[in-house]
Amino acid sequence: MKIILTFLCLALLAFPHPANAFKRVFLTSGDPGTWTVVSGWSDVNVIEAIGAGGGGGDGGTNDGGAGGGGGAYAVISNLAGLSIGASVTYQIGSTTLAVGNGVTGAKGGDTWFNYSGASKICVSGMSVCAQGGAGGPGSSGGSGGAGGLASAGIPASCAGCFNGGTGGIGNNSDGSGGGGGAAGPY
Repeated sequence: MKIILTFLCLALLAFPHPANAFKRVFLTSGDPGTWTVVSGWSDVNVIEAIGAGGGGGDGGTNDGGAGGGGGAYAVISNLAGLSIGASVTYQIGSTTLAVGNGVTGAKGGDTWFNYSGASKICVSGMSVCAQGGAGGPGSSGGSGGAGGLASAGIPASCAGCFNGGTGGIGNNSDGSGGGGGAAGPY
């Protein structure tokens, strides 16, 4: 153990890591929003997006609704063409709650980055986009909402992109299904 710690200390001294080796920026709200490209930005980067989960269904007076599907995960690396100080438009997907007896939950919003059009869903021209999950049905016994699909996002054929989880089934004794898990890098 002492040898390993000594080696690690020597390695850190021999190969110091500058405090500004990388920047991590989290965009957590915006429908849409704008982000100003930070100083130190380079074409060596990773941009990740997670779609919003679908809303749970309202099963009615004595029935539990099904859970909404989880949002998909999308990622791109080395996005080129953004200059420091430029303004980039993005959207963080959100979920609207179901209201009323027997109502199906709303689809979770898609999350995207770097797009100048008016679309709220994943379309060509976005640098990265993760699809939101489907809403849970408002009837008991029905399957839960489907998770957002990686193949419906951008890039559509991404080895590191993943589907969101399927929502849980509601039942007829006031038990509602749980929401599907959001996808992530692992």
